Amino acid sequence: MGVAVAAIPGAIFFDVVRRTVVYDLWAGIKVAVGEFIGHVVALAVILFAIRALTGPSLNTPYTVFYFLGALLMGWLGVVALKVRKTDVQENQEQKVSPHTSLLVGFLISITDPFIVALWISLTASTLSHASIISAFVQIVVISTGFLAFFAAVAITLKVTTAKLNTRYIVWFSWISGIVLLYFSLSFLYKAIQMLG
Repeated sequence: MGVAVAAIPGAIFFDVVRRTVVYDLWAGIKVAVGEFIGHVVALAVILFAIRALTGPSLNTPYTVFYFLGALLMGWLGVVALKVRKTDVQENQEQKVSPHTSLLVGFLISITDPFIVALWISLTASTLSHASIISAFVQIVVISTGFLAFFAAVAITLKVTTAKLNTRYIVWFSWISGIVLLYFSLSFLYKAIQMLG
């Protein structure tokens, strides 16, 4: 799931590509690491906030979080399917500084409202069937998918010394859109099961 969300061309994706191509491999990797750190911090806060609101008995209806997750993943899937070559080309042309890579990754990851909402729904739905430690580990594993994807993109760009073909970026986006729509339907099915 982490790779599917990461593959949608967004702010982090384009920053990793830009900084790797314009500067060096480490500038792109720093963006990915900054994003990973931001995700872990945000996840810890979200996890403990949800636990504080729901209490240890977990009597809160988690169905709402499954519906929220289904809506958000469905929305992200549709957004991914709408990506066009012109969107990719415009984002690749923006200028950046190599010195702010880690901070940029961190700030983008904790301020993107859709990703934060997605983490809230995933964390809450994971808590519905797992202990707090197990839920944290499961969500960090998903977040590691982001890190792995962006590190692979940076390494591929440096090894091939080439710019990513716009067509491939669009294809990645469409594939991730289909995967996210699958997860959306899966969450919706789980929510419906919890109602019945």
